[in-house]
Amino acid sequence: MKIALITGASSGLGAEFAHQIAELDASKGVEELWLLARRQDRLEALAQELDRPCKILALDLLESEALETLKAELAAAQPQISYLVNSAGFGRQGPFADQAAPCHQEMVDLNIRALLDVTYLAKPYLVPGSQVLLISSVAAFLPQPAYAVYAATKTFVLNFSRALRREWQGEGIKVTAVCPNLMETDFLAKAGIEGKTQSLKSLGLEPVSRVVKKGLRRSAAGKDLAISSGLGKAIYLASKILPTSFILWLEKVFGMY
Repeated sequence: MKIALITGASSGLGAEFAHQIAELDASKGVEELWLLARRQDRLEALAQELDRPCKILALDLLESEALETLKAELAAAQPQISYLVNSAGFGRQGPFADQAAPCHQEMVDLNIRALLDVTYLAKPYLVPGSQVLLISSVAAFLPQPAYAVYAATKTFVLNFSRALRREWQGEGIKVTAVCPNLMETDFLAKAGIEGKTQSLKSLGLEPVSRVVKKGLRRSAAGKDLAISSGLGKAIYLASKILPTSFILWLEKVFGMY
């Protein structure tokens, strides 16, 4: 059985990946979507919207029991994973020292540790042609005051993705880091910046559908990176040619921290 395993599937990018993968041509061969997130009600609602069979995995990846459950489900089904989408993650806005230590730990655990663990568990079920999409961010390209921990976790994801791509290239497994700009998803509320949405919109919130479409297209082509916004591409280019200290000064001038 060929499946798509999507974490963080209850909303935002994860849910959109489920929709677009379900809508891909039947020749892709995905027979079942495995939807993993904490909120069972949202996963059930999403499953009702899709025209493919779905397995609902209402699991919290911050809990070790969730990984044991996923491991057991994979061992029992012995699927071929056509798509692995690691979309679970969150961020918090604000000065590092003003946030509670458990928040930092949870960010690192979900954005990094859980992503590593799910990818590791999935590896035996990846086959030539499998597409692995690890959700990073434009924030990965540079240090970001007021998002210090979040940006650092996404830099890890970017570098990890690029290394895996090289390791697995000979096996025909495609690995792509998806690096969106801010999007209109639950992230804004969870990050504690919903009150700043209007000013952020002036910087160019991008539609989730475009991020996913570009990610899937770049992944299918075997590319290492998917950047779907003009602003994101500009930031990426700036990170390559301008001193980090100068860019951090610009971030301060533009009121980003």
